[in-house]
Amino acid sequence: MSAPTARLSEEDLGALQIWGATIRQARVAQGLTRDVLVQRILIGRRTLERIEVGAPEVAIGFYLAVARGLGLTFLAQAPPSVLLARASVSKPRARARPANKDWFK
Repeated sequence: MSAPTARLSEEDLGALQIWGATIRQARVAQGLTRDVLVQRILIGRRTLERIEVGAPEVAIGFYLAVARGLGLTFLAQAPPSVLLARASVSKPRARARPANKDWFK
C-alpha cells in the first residue's frame, strides 16, 4: 500500500512538473547520467526518475537536494532569521495560569 499524498491543485502539480523538467534539463546540460547524479547525491535512481517528471509523492527535501547538487535553487536564499522577520512570525504566547491554584481541586 502506498503512502497517502496531499491533494495538490493543478497549479501546484504544474509547478512540480516544471521543477522536474528544470532538474532534468540541468542534469543533461551538465552531461550527467542519472546513475552519476544519484551516486553524487545518495538517492535512489527511481526517486530521481520520479523527481524529473514532477511526481508529487516525492518529499520536497529530495527535490531540493537534487537541485542543490546541480547548482539550482528554487527557494529564497535569505537567512532563516530574515525570512521569519519578513513573515512577521511572533513568539508563542505563554499559557494563561489560573489565579487560584485551588481552582482544580
